[in-house]
Amino acid sequence: MRAFVPLWHLPEGGFAGGLIRAKYILEGQNEFDLAIVDTDTTYIDPRKIRGKVTRIKLAWAYAPRGLTYKLMRAFNWVAHCIAMTWCGITDRERIDFVYAPYGEIISVALAAFLVSRFRRVPMIFCNLNVRGVPLWTFNRFLHKRADLIITLSDALMTELRDAGITAPVKIGLVGVEDESIPRQAPLYDALYVGRHTPAKGIFDIVRVWARCVASQPTLQLALAGHCAEDVRNALTRMLNQLGIQDNVTLLGPVTEEQKWALYARSRVCVFPSHVEGWGIVPIEAHLAGIPVVAYDLDAYAATIRHSPSARLVPDGDVDAFALAVADVLGRPYDPEPSRIWAQQFTWAQAVAREVELLRGFLAGD
Repeated sequence: MRAFVPLWHLPEGGFAGGLIRAKYILEGQNEFDLAIVDTDTTYIDPRKIRGKVTRIKLAWAYAPRGLTYKLMRAFNWVAHCIAMTWCGITDRERIDFVYAPYGEIISVALAAFLVSRFRRVPMIFCNLNVRGVPLWTFNRFLHKRADLIITLSDALMTELRDAGITAPVKIGLVGVEDESIPRQAPLYDALYVGRHTPAKGIFDIVRVWARCVASQPTLQLALAGHCAEDVRNALTRMLNQLGIQDNVTLLGPVTEEQKWALYARSRVCVFPSHVEGWGIVPIEAHLAGIPVVAYDLDAYAATIRHSPSARLVPDGDVDAFALAVADVLGRPYDPEPSRIWAQQFTWAQAVAREVELLRGFLAGD
């Protein structure tokens, strides 16, 4: 069978959990032929795809800050949505179903909807998040018309139901690629990896670190990940106001190799995200042999809430977060139990589960 797969990648580059999951699922499966339409900033490897990958050149449609950033992002979404829809409608080969690996992105969801209606085939969404999603009111309308939704946790399923979505929902899996390297002499006391946005808790971690530095003035924090220019400016002002500009390093985007090297040279992973569908970074930190401090989100019920090396505190409680970080840094740590525990999350299992769900739906199970 053949699937039309609309995708979108950040024009500024950088990694996000949903994009990583899509890459491993699409490259790892060998059950279906795929007609993928993506942006030119994709990190899908066409050589690993059963089918074809069409790239739309839109990396230029990006601005680093302010109103121009928002306008260019909207233009990028609209232009890519039109291109994806056109590719799906004019594809001369048979399409049996539409599969949107991250339906919470409005351009992907709308293109999937339009192509599925024109081709009169089922539409399958993967949904990794419903909170803080741009244009969610309209996207919820599209989700209600999906024939199947694959999500990642019971918590996300509940949020979809609370949003009035009655389409069938199944639970998929996520894996983590273990690229850890041997531990090295610490360069940083704490490491954050992820997009620098308020939803990911980027400003929370600065407040947390100010509290930690107040009692231990030499502590060092590294922030790795994509950071829009307006957020970077706000972070710089905040660090200066709190007087901890010499205790925090803004690294910006890093490669996978650099990320794992940072894990190897850090003592604790701090992950104050308020919104997660699953949470890849905390599992990576476990594999790298460092403990994790994070907010206690419902999405962690099947993952790090059961970990031997994760400290979870109430969402938004920066004082409790800072105390947890200080406590973890003050204790000896054995990395082996967390490494062993984290090895259960493999991409092979995630791919097999996704194929099982798609095969079952298409067979009418």
